[in-house]
Amino acid sequence: MEKQPIKTRNWAKEGFFCAGLAILAILADRLVKFWATEALRPSAGSPRPVVDLIPGIFRFLYVENRGASFGIFENQRVPLIAVSLAVSIYIVYRLFFAKKQLPLWPKLSLAFVLGGAIGNLIDRALYGYVVDMLDFYLIRFAVFNVADSCVVGGVIALGVWLLFLEGRENKGAEEPLSKEQSSGENP
Repeated sequence: MEKQPIKTRNWAKEGFFCAGLAILAILADRLVKFWATEALRPSAGSPRPVVDLIPGIFRFLYVENRGASFGIFENQRVPLIAVSLAVSIYIVYRLFFAKKQLPLWPKLSLAFVLGGAIGNLIDRALYGYVVDMLDFYLIRFAVFNVADSCVVGGVIALGVWLLFLEGRENKGAEEPLSKEQSSGENP
């Protein structure tokens, strides 16, 4: 029986890919926020512009959120910046500097969380509020933005990995060889 070469991971390539995903998330968030600010921000004396994308279900609506999710911790700019910064620094450490490397799935998940956290951190640092514009008003959900979507999607993907996939990546490589495999005999 011929030995198969062991697949090795290219940590540098994965790191660049994760950095690229985080940067892509930040850029997408910034572009949509720029559009929302220019197209949807109400001007003095005029009604609030709304773009009904799917009438009765989904619309674009400009909102300045001075808190966290669902408006909690309203006007707590410094603590929210501190938490976002701490989370971002920890994720950068885990993705790029930790000795024990993570499997690809959680790395990608954390890259999305990082991009979203930095996207909202930029708003809080520059303006004192986060620009939100995505409104699923059919279910009376909070107005959110692209960065929020990246954070939530990354956390959900990380949760799926923790609950269902963690420890299974190298399961085949850790199983002991049977007698036939170790002696080189064919069954």
